[in-house]
Amino acid sequence: MKTPPLLIGASLLLWGWQVHLLYVALGMAVLLEGARFARTRWDFSEPDVRRISDLCTILLAILVLVAVLKEAGRFLMLTLQWVPLAVYPLMVAQQYSRLGKIPGRALFILLRRKGAQERQDRLLFDTSYPYFFLCLISAAAVNTGRSWFYYGLGLLVAWALWALRSRRYPIYLWVLLLVVASSAGYAGQAGLYRLQTLILEKTYDYFSRSRDPFKSTTAIGEVIELKQSSRILFRVAPLGPVSLPILLREACYTAYDRATWYATRSGFEELLPEQRDPGEWILARPAADARRLQIVMRLARGRNLLKLPAGTFRLLDLSVARLEKNALGAVRSDNGAALIAFQADYAPDRVFNRPPDETDLKIPAAEAPAIQVIARHLALGVKTGDEAVATLRAFFGNDFRYSLDLEAPLSHDAGLADFLLRRRAGHCEYFATATVLLLRAAGIPARYVSGYVAGEYSPLEGRIVVRARHAHAWALAHVAGEWVAVDTTPPDWLALESAGTSPWVRVSDFFSFLRLRVALWRQHLQMKELTLYLVLALAALGVLFIKRLTGEKHMRRVTAADAAAAPLTDVPGMDSEFYAIENWLNRQGHRRQPGETFQRWFQRLAADAPDVLCLADMQPLLALHYRCRFGPDGLRGEDRERMICGVQAWMAQMLRRGATRLAK
Repeated sequence: MKTPPLLIGASLLLWGWQVHLLYVALGMAVLLEGARFARTRWDFSEPDVRRISDLCTILLAILVLVAVLKEAGRFLMLTLQWVPLAVYPLMVAQQYSRLGKIPGRALFILLRRKGAQERQDRLLFDTSYPYFFLCLISAAAVNTGRSWFYYGLGLLVAWALWALRSRRYPIYLWVLLLVVASSAGYAGQAGLYRLQTLILEKTYDYFSRSRDPFKSTTAIGEVIELKQSSRILFRVAPLGPVSLPILLREACYTAYDRATWYATRSGFEELLPEQRDPGEWILARPAADARRLQIVMRLARGRNLLKLPAGTFRLLDLSVARLEKNALGAVRSDNGAALIAFQADYAPDRVFNRPPDETDLKIPAAEAPAIQVIARHLALGVKTGDEAVATLRAFFGNDFRYSLDLEAPLSHDAGLADFLLRRRAGHCEYFATATVLLLRAAGIPARYVSGYVAGEYSPLEGRIVVRARHAHAWALAHVAGEWVAVDTTPPDWLALESAGTSPWVRVSDFFSFLRLRVALWRQHLQMKELTLYLVLALAALGVLFIKRLTGEKHMRRVTAADAAAAPLTDVPGMDSEFYAIENWLNRQGHRRQPGETFQRWFQRLAADAPDVLCLADMQPLLALHYRCRFGPDGLRGEDRERMICGVQAWMAQMLRRGATRLAK
């Protein structure tokens, strides 16, 4: 069944609007809808349609290749957005063909292998409605969840269903059911969107090694697993003089309880990019003594916490759809590419964090005894802020050592006390936690920071590589009205971790570098240039294809009048003799209603005009007609002769009845 006029064109315009090809979609829509007014049709042979179908397959393969080159991680979604363009030649061929349909053997390769005399030769498909729904699905693949898109989608679906509605029911009932279905659909899609978001977040939290911006756990098993991995997570390239190593912040926390740090009152707020440059984001007031880093990192499912140096006030060339920041300095991106390369402008001596409050002085009751012992031993209560910081640096640097080979504490509550009073060895999270709580015991507001240390230069890449084992934690202290970073972990921890590195890590680094180069090449691939080359290649291919298709041995042109006059004998069952009965009854005034089946029509006539039609006499003929019209093998041999004789006998009977009534 054909779609209503202009419906295909409207769906193409919606698709073009979503994929930013509105003018291209407008031309496609005009060409398709213009077939309703054209006086010329083309008599495509089955080999012609096969060639057009193969051309669509080639176009689809090219689009898949382009999507893979552009962004391999999302090539399926990118390809889906372009499918209406790949299938378009087949749709044009149908609209301008004599039959207005596509032979099934040309569409399905499995049917091409069957014999030419089999019934599959007569299978014809109207692809109007499938193409309509394909345009809607492709447009939905680009939609970002705006409500107006659902309204437009519902309007187009209602338009399509209007032509298919049953005339046996009143219009108001149809409208009521449509409103109910649309409302349920809107609620359902909103619920599914939230469910999808929840599933993605849970999956991301489970598989990603990035820290949760609201929680960080000092479990020894997790830290050891992270520290023993030499996988490269991201790269840093200083754009100017810089002192190594560089502390790159990820998140900041304020409250501690049972080996877990929490970020209180740290909701994220959305930032807006600069109007003159969508890739520029202002995080804080610019500083005069600014330095710049280039950071290349991957975003898990397009989102992640950014690793930034303290004092970052501006981000450049950051192509993400959404950027958020909390009051503790954490910056979170969303809806970005799988790989991002951006610049961060920062002031080394500045730390952006909200002012201290009472939370920054709290010491958990479970940790208080051990903290008070060390605080009294170091006389932290009588020292100034700078003196307390210097004392803690010396205390941890001289009396403690860095180690990952630790035995588990008896309980979470005893972990920090065991580190301070007995073991005096641990990893960075122990040092940072103890430093924060000791600073608080001295009356100095302090916070816990998690992030990474960038200090390993790679001659192969010409950048600083940051591995998973470079994960680090340190403290922030509010001294003399400013937040300052306090890192009390013994400075030899990087050398100790590097000493146990496998010699095969260089091989892994080489392949990681190759993957990065390929990803950056795809990232920097200009879509305009790629589109230009693609259009030129398709234009050359199209000229050669049309030249071959319009040869003498292929399709021929016919006028619209000739196409209308030509019998559609290729349509399965359209040559059934049973249609003579329908035509005769229509001429007598017993018309079949739109959407009314033969069975219901004959039942109505048998009740309203029993002198014209007897349902019992008509049932055998109707069964033969259905076999001829819809049966897999049609109607042949004796069965076809039986239907022909039955129709002739019925027509003769109707003529005799008419003659008898005239004689009377």
